[in-house]
Amino acid sequence: MTQNEAITNENGATAPLLLSAENVAKSFAGVPALVDGRIRLRAGTVNALCGGNGAGKSTFLGVLMGMLRRDAGSVTVKGREVNFSSPAEALDAGIAIITQELSPFLDMTVAENLYLGREQRRGRFFVDDKCMLSDAEAILARLKFNIPAGARLRDLSIAQAQLVEITKAISRRSDILI
Repeated sequence: MTQNEAITNENGATAPLLLSAENVAKSFAGVPALVDGRIRLRAGTVNALCGGNGAGKSTFLGVLMGMLRRDAGSVTVKGREVNFSSPAEALDAGIAIITQELSPFLDMTVAENLYLGREQRRGRFFVDDKCMLSDAEAILARLKFNIPAGARLRDLSIAQAQLVEITKAISRRSDILI
């Protein structure tokens, strides 16, 4: 199947195009790191971005997530051309990423890591730790991840810490999960 072929669901309806990147390029100090990057992501699909070391995969994802500014090309999300200047803008547009690097907040609990930057509040000034803990436990249970929401990240295995990162991305209810 080529990138341009329509993907249909069981009812024969075409899956909506969520993200399209065409001719994306990025150089560092005049050295090309990414040339002609292209991808099309449709709702309900799983895609792979493959390539050898130095092929530009991380650079491409950095551009898509707003961590890097592209030199050329276009990125469209849900039909609207975008040029994210930060990962927060990408998140606001419905794109979440699970990175290989784990959360640096090892002394915080799983629940605190899941809700970092979007803490649930009691009133205007107080963080609602009980609510965050309860919600985190529910999300982890739904995903069937046997990880205590009150555990400190430093007490988890590397595999469990990676599952926390996956849970964090899923909990944002993004349309696109990278």
